Amino acid sequence: MDGKNQRQMMSFYKNLGLQFVIAAPFEKRVAVLEHMDTIVEVDRIGEQSRATVVELKEKAKRELMAIDPDLMSEDELASRLAAE
Repeated sequence: MDGKNQRQMMSFYKNLGLQFVIAAPFEKRVAVLEHMDTIVEVDRIGEQSRATVVELKEKAKRELMAIDPDLMSEDELASRLAAE
């Protein structure tokens, strides 16, 4: 599923008042971070596993949304690319 459809699905679930659990690789979760309250990262190295819990505050969610290219207009994206 692409980022736009993932965000629409998460919004729908949130509007229904549902709590959801997502399992995704690190690089795929940027599309749904705005809907996450808690992230549990599980790393496995050999025979051992490690879990880290990250709580996302509203400010962090807003800042992540502000840099998400899928949420930018064509002009905003072109401006950011030109600045780099």
